[in-house]
Amino acid sequence: MSGTKGAASFHSSEGEVSTRYAVITSKKEILPEYLFLVIERGLPKFVHKYLTTINLQIDTLNNFEIEYHESVEEQRKIVEMQRKVQEAIEAEEREIEKLKAIKSFYMKNLFVEQRK
Repeated sequence: MSGTKGAASFHSSEGEVSTRYAVITSKKEILPEYLFLVIERGLPKFVHKYLTTINLQIDTLNNFEIEYHESVEEQRKIVEMQRKVQEAIEAEEREIEKLKAIKSFYMKNLFVEQRK
């Protein structure tokens, strides 16, 4: 989590992380992907409330409270639903880019003089 950027990122593998970032790990009863979604949802409000300098101070994370579903099965359903929504958004974005390319092609060729 970056307090400067007010953003969270998800890393599924272990490794070193720069000291500029706070690392939050999940307990057994919270799926890591679900925890990320919950943090991502609550982070903007938290940063707005507690950001007093350029960076969040590490001890202010003690004030970061989250609400979560205790049922791991519910967490799985939410993560899967979010994944499907994200896939649909990405497919729509790809379609928009294709349509923009087609529009650009037609606009470039719309006023081309006929050659003899």
